[in-house]
Amino acid sequence: MKFGNLVLAGLVTGSIYAVFAVCVSVWYRVSNILNLAVGDFAMLGALGVDNLVRVRNWPLPAAILTTLAVVAAFGYVYDRVVLRLALDGRRAQEGIVVTFFFTFALSFFIDGVAKVLFGTDVHAAPALWNGSSLTVLGGPHIERAGVLVLACALIIGSAFWLYIRYTLGGKAMEACGRTRSERASRALTPGGTGGSSSSAPPSSRPCSASWNHPSPATRTCPARRSR
Repeated sequence: MKFGNLVLAGLVTGSIYAVFAVCVSVWYRVSNILNLAVGDFAMLGALGVDNLVRVRNWPLPAAILTTLAVVAAFGYVYDRVVLRLALDGRRAQEGIVVTFFFTFALSFFIDGVAKVLFGTDVHAAPALWNGSSLTVLGGPHIERAGVLVLACALIIGSAFWLYIRYTLGGKAMEACGRTRSERASRALTPGGTGGSSSSAPPSSRPCSASWNHPSPATRTCPARRSR
């Protein structure tokens, strides 16, 4: 029973790190930005929800939605103001080292803001599913919060896999992670990916999906426009 409890606890903890790993790896593969502040964003969201529920007596759903909106807005502003200027500005810098230090500094900044706003005491997260631990097959026990963590990890992982596998935006995201030579030899179509030769005439090539122009109006073949 003790070994089973350790296995379940390891699965719960591992699923949390797996979600963070997906965020870091996808972000780096698509945009070549190694974001070291992913965990700090999660920490800021957890402390924000705890503060709104425990101190300000907000309802838990409202606290979660408000915190998500604030953290998302902060991440968007940092991307537009700092990262975009660093990578696309007049003095644009290239390479992983530059973005590494930008996100490293962001991590320290979020830590400092969290200490000022919420202090350094340890707080228990608000319970989403009240009750005692659950028994699995009459032996090991798992906390109800652990069940929710595993369910969320499975849902997020499955949804992301479906997005990458079956949507045009997901295929474009996957193509951004390929090397330049691979991207030059493969074209994206709404029906799937397929290899295409650069020597083929334009009329025989599949329509390519532009990452910068995702609207359907811009995904037209040169042959169709000539008609």
